Amino acid sequence: ITFQVDTIKKIGTTIGTFTLLSSKVLFLGGSLNTLNLPGSKLKQNFKGCMRKVFYKADGIELNLIELGRDKHDLIDVVGDVQFGKCHIHIDPEPITFTSPDSFITLPKWDVSKGGNLSLKFVTNEPNSVLLYNSRSENHDDFLAVEMLDGFLFFVFSIGLNSQRLRVTEQKINDASVHEIYINMTKEAGYIDVDGHRTDYAIPGKSVLSPHGKLYLGGIGDREDRFLLPKEIWAGVLGYGFVGCLTNFFMNGESFELPALSVEQMVPGVKNECQNMKSQCLKRPCLHQGNCAKGWNRFICDCRQTGYYGTLCEHVASTLHFEGTQFMKITLEGESKSEVEDISLRFNTVRPHGLLFLAASGKSKDIMELLLESGTIKFTIKLGSGTRTLITGQSLNDGQWHTVFVKRRARTVELAVDYNLPVTEELPATSSVSEFHGEASKLTDDNTIHGYASFIGLMQQLVFNKKHYFEMAKSGKAKNIEVSAQFDGGSNIARDPITFKQTSAFAELSTLNIHLLFVISFKFKTTEPDGLLLYSGGKEKDFLALELVDGYIYYTYNLGNGAQVIKGNTPGPLNDNQWHLVSLSRLEKNSQLFRVDINPTEMIPVLNGRAIHFDLEGPLYLGGVKKTVFANLPKSIRSKHGFQGCMASIDLNDIYPKVLTNATHLHGPVIAGCKGPNRECHPEACLNQGECMQQWNSYICNCDLTSYSGHSCSEGDYSYCS
Repeated sequence: ITFQVDTIKKIGTTIGTFTLLSSKVLFLGGSLNTLNLPGSKLKQNFKGCMRKVFYKADGIELNLIELGRDKHDLIDVVGDVQFGKCHIHIDPEPITFTSPDSFITLPKWDVSKGGNLSLKFVTNEPNSVLLYNSRSENHDDFLAVEMLDGFLFFVFSIGLNSQRLRVTEQKINDASVHEIYINMTKEAGYIDVDGHRTDYAIPGKSVLSPHGKLYLGGIGDREDRFLLPKEIWAGVLGYGFVGCLTNFFMNGESFELPALSVEQMVPGVKNECQNMKSQCLKRPCLHQGNCAKGWNRFICDCRQTGYYGTLCEHVASTLHFEGTQFMKITLEGESKSEVEDISLRFNTVRPHGLLFLAASGKSKDIMELLLESGTIKFTIKLGSGTRTLITGQSLNDGQWHTVFVKRRARTVELAVDYNLPVTEELPATSSVSEFHGEASKLTDDNTIHGYASFIGLMQQLVFNKKHYFEMAKSGKAKNIEVSAQFDGGSNIARDPITFKQTSAFAELSTLNIHLLFVISFKFKTTEPDGLLLYSGGKEKDFLALELVDGYIYYTYNLGNGAQVIKGNTPGPLNDNQWHLVSLSRLEKNSQLFRVDINPTEMIPVLNGRAIHFDLEGPLYLGGVKKTVFANLPKSIRSKHGFQGCMASIDLNDIYPKVLTNATHLHGPVIAGCKGPNRECHPEACLNQGECMQQWNSYICNCDLTSYSGHSCSEGDYSYCS
């Protein structure tokens, strides 16, 4: 045997007594299954140019290239073989997907006679869908290659069987080039990643359906997202591919990806492959958002902040729950899932409350997230398997906390804030969650029984990258029903009453807050001063809340001396808007005082003999008798009662209806809150007099004018000599 390349010649001999070569088929440039050819150690077909290919045997001479070009019956040409174009042949150019929403559409991969598919890619992002051979409405077959948490997975369903194979032992989001080669026949196939081969079988000898499309870099348009199989985890979680991709071949045919992206007008695709330095060095994320390095981009994680957006630049919507409000998401049809990423921020002083519930009337599957005795409790039931995870402590401290739930099939993680997650494995009975119709509920809509209603604030409900609070506030999501109030609940008021005069007030039964307690209410006024709440006690004990110059003050004495705490607000509160006041003592050594969604004041309780409130006598709302003000503790500065509205009164889990539950009513205390009868208007005060709004009327300040009178209309004459 003589073998020669250019001027280099090698001569050898065969082993044995035979001299004849028996041949039936000759392959030129490769085959549909090159690695399985006898004697082959390669998997990749030839890429490049050939000229003057001759086959001579037994007096026969064949010019194989000319026969192929002339479509001779002896020759089968498979794939994109171009004749007469060697002078313009170049290697395929790479492309970069700069956005997870970008994708390129290709024809369905035809494997009816067997096939192969290959590509090279590079990225440093841990989650992505590299390619998706979609299913259609009438065919369930699909195929996908995805990366999750840095590991590569090959996922497919042919006939009635689906398989999910992890095909890498190590994480490959390492900014290095990786090569994938997939081979498929009717019976079996394999996927090779960087020389590591994983074989698979296809039960029933089914063939991948020729319907649908092949997407590179993502999971296609909105219609295909709706049909997305539950087995494609990265796709279900909302990830696309961000990184470089090149050398894409399907059944031996190469595709010019840059030209396709231009032809399809795909946004977010560049005709290059370049890895830039980390953009997190510039600290682009606002409001303490966490910056993660992506492929030529930064990724801001805003879930533990009160903001959302690419840069954490938008103020997140805040929902206020008072125990009877809810948010309900109704699914359009059946929802099946094997993975979930859920996060939610909350702020409360209550130790118990339902945060999140996903349930269905047709299946027994359930996911519930509870605040129980100040800890987070997450229970998940899929099929006949149930697991409960518990984490955190003292989370009802009036501060914002973020809960994270992460499920990957049977593995469930639960974490709070920056603490390490707790993990549980579900029993092997099921890993698929099934929900129908009403799926996600927050707190209580009077259809959820057996749960303590949540009272407090929530932000940032994110379920598989969907921001449900922002969707609900926009009004565009028709399947979301909300009775809770947005932006701190400034507009909600339960059982409002009005103190029409500063001499009006109500007496209620003794306030029982010996040690631990929660008190909250809302008020609305235009008056800068007035006593809101007062309760006296034995010896020196007392508790009071009052307005002074528009600011709220908490004044109290446990027996160790009076303490005065000013509410943490950026400005005065006599602005004719509802304001929420919360005062609580959840543990022996501290109290919490908060106004609206402003930062909470933590008030230490000094160790000593007097650590309890020993209150007695009535609780006064809106003021006390005029003759009593002079006898109040000197630390209380009010000289008259409160004039305005109060509502949503919570006295340590007692929710009084003041007009019916009061032991005595003094002066005009009426139901509802109508606000001022006469309001300031441009012509209220003349001659540049200043209009000052009062609760039932207004007055004109004429001090900076030369006029006087009710409306600054009377001339003020002065004489000089």
